[in-house]
Amino acid sequence: MKKYLILYYSHGGHTENFANELAKLIDADLMKIKPQKPYDYEYKDLVNVVLKEDKEKYCPEIKNDIEKIDNYDTIFLGSPTWCGTFAAPIRTVLKNINLTDKVIIPFGTNGGGGFGKTITDYKTEFENINLLKGYSKKPKDEEELLNSWLKEISIIK
Repeated sequence: MKKYLILYYSHGGHTENFANELAKLIDADLMKIKPQKPYDYEYKDLVNVVLKEDKEKYCPEIKNDIEKIDNYDTIFLGSPTWCGTFAAPIRTVLKNINLTDKVIIPFGTNGGGGFGKTITDYKTEFENINLLKGYSKKPKDEEELLNSWLKEISIIK
């Protein structure tokens, strides 16, 4: 049986809750990405920071030992959708691991806009990324939708 890694960044707890839901359904290890400097801004300021970081393709320093990620071939990669794309701590990890021979399964949380341009941005910024179909969860999505997605990408039967 394959061993999966659920690697995620969570700001407000929604993505972390989703990661924990996933972990209950599949046999996977969990790793939360922890930035050196937390994003503890008020909403309006956070939006401005996120927009600037995305424009500059900024990679914040993180606390994690990302060498452990090399032990996994399949990684569920979770992020909130921020201003239509993934959070900058995800960029830090992806720029610092070898993506060769890894399967990345994106998941995320959103307030109604889905992944936005997250998937396109992954493919643009990381040319050798091998993505399976992802799932972006709205706050009120039912567990059955999650199960259907995992069946569709052949993670569970």
